Amino acid sequence: MSLLMIGDEVPNVLCTSSVGRFRLHDIIDGAWGVIVSVGGAFDAVATTELGALAKLNEEFRARNARILVFLDASDEALGKWVPQVEELEDCRIAVPLVLSDHFDGPVVWLVDIDRRIRFSLRQPSSTGRNFYEVLRTLDTLQLAMFHRVATPANWVYGEDVLVPSHLSARAARTIFPEGLVVEARPWYRTTPQPDTR
Repeated sequence: MSLLMIGDEVPNVLCTSSVGRFRLHDIIDGAWGVIVSVGGAFDAVATTELGALAKLNEEFRARNARILVFLDASDEALGKWVPQVEELEDCRIAVPLVLSDHFDGPVVWLVDIDRRIRFSLRQPSSTGRNFYEVLRTLDTLQLAMFHRVATPANWVYGEDVLVPSHLSARAARTIFPEGLVVEARPWYRTTPQPDTR
């Protein structure tokens, strides 16, 4: 699975996990997927990443996103490692942990409601991922999909967004009735962030 690219549909693989067996599409059906592969059980970086995901799980769920963590570990190792993660990271692991060797390193995919990969992040296993940035990226992807906007560099939820330059001024006024926008240039226009919640 690690060879998939942005725009590809995630395969409907059979998953054996901490919550039983399921098909991948069944878990993410009608929702966004946050598919994360980690180094494995008893890995310090993976421990912190799993803790961070557990703490942000409700934030992802509020955005109609389901987290699945893939790791190359045995059921026995998982049973011994998870309580230690919960203790060290002061969290409760309530996301499916999928026993898998489908990935060849740490990967994060954001998968849309059509099961297509919309974001892909690869980092070395020595570098823990910033899941606040993954959450921010999910916000930007959902805004782009549902409201036809783009987000500037370092955008924070609630700040103004960008009107795509391919939209005519007339179309932009129709799509963004709250007010278009500051037009610094015909191709550089901002508008208040549409309400997403």
